[in-house]
Amino acid sequence: MVRRSGFTLIEVVVALLVLEVGLLGVVGSLVLAAQLMTRAELVERGVAEVQHMYDSMSTTGVSRGAGSRSRDGGTLSWVVDEDGWSVITFATPVDSALVTVDARLEPGLGSR
Repeated sequence: MVRRSGFTLIEVVVALLVLEVGLLGVVGSLVLAAQLMTRAELVERGVAEVQHMYDSMSTTGVSRGAGSRSRDGGTLSWVVDEDGWSVITFATPVDSALVTVDARLEPGLGSR
């Protein structure tokens, strides 16, 4: 009986299937990482917008009021109630979801 070296067709097919499953896992991880990076960039931008608004409000000493404006593909809104508590929100849509950054600030914005 002649013994041949090498792999059978079934062994090659099984090896390719195992490789395909592994590659699909890697590609899925890359897609998820890209989505998370996009969200992280939007949150970072939102934090910067909220910080900028807080700095503006603390410089001008806003005592009461509300407003909103469109900025960098999102909406920046703020409310200062009669007790001086402030809420600043930056919201932007991404992938049919909404990324928001909220800041709730204690009274005394203009006292720095």
